[in-house]
Amino acid sequence: TATCGAGEPPARPPNVFVAASAVSQLPPSLFLFRNYELPQSAAHAARPPTPPIAGSSSHAAWQAGRATSAAPAFLPPAYLLPPGGGSPAVFQDGGLLANNPA
Repeated sequence: TATCGAGEPPARPPNVFVAASAVSQLPPSLFLFRNYELPQSAAHAARPPTPPIAGSSSHAAWQAGRATSAAPAFLPPAYLLPPGGGSPAVFQDGGLLANNPA
């Protein structure tokens, strides 16, 4: 049965990301949870060159969902360990810094 249209599924899933607000430090910063590795050359491909946005492709989908949906008035912040270990980072709703009203 086809879930997203007829035909064969794609050979590779599409690249997707969700935005969260990293609030462990001040000022808070944008953090992207991705399902793909960011190429090292990505920052240099932009014109003018821009620093890459912090992010990770190592977290589980539920962790990304929990972090991006932690709206301050409704849910507590999400505390997630970095992929290499260490102190947990604190995340809140991605709409605090990158709202998409669509």
